Amino acid sequence: MYITPKNLPPVEIKILMIRANVTQTAIAKKCGVSHASINKVIEGITVSDRIRRAIAEAVGVEVERIWPDPYLTGGPRKRGRPKKHKKEKFNHKHRIVNT
Repeated sequence: MYITPKNLPPVEIKILMIRANVTQTAIAKKCGVSHASINKVIEGITVSDRIRRAIAEAVGVEVERIWPDPYLTGGPRKRGRPKKHKKEKFNHKHRIVNT
């Protein structure tokens, strides 16, 4: 039986940041997002591969060591609604037009 490793707890990630002398604000500026977005990723509220990689780079640890779960199952999963398929419409001359 294989046991999937757990992601590092938020407290451990914050300890890594303190040891590396890095702030959430500094990572946020580098990524072009708010420090609240960085905090949400650290706390596990949201998922952003780009922000996870920036945090890992800032603390000098491989991203797979901080968040191993998604990387063992084939990569981070995208969230949100699936894209809707384009509907066919008729124009005024009864030709099918893809929108």
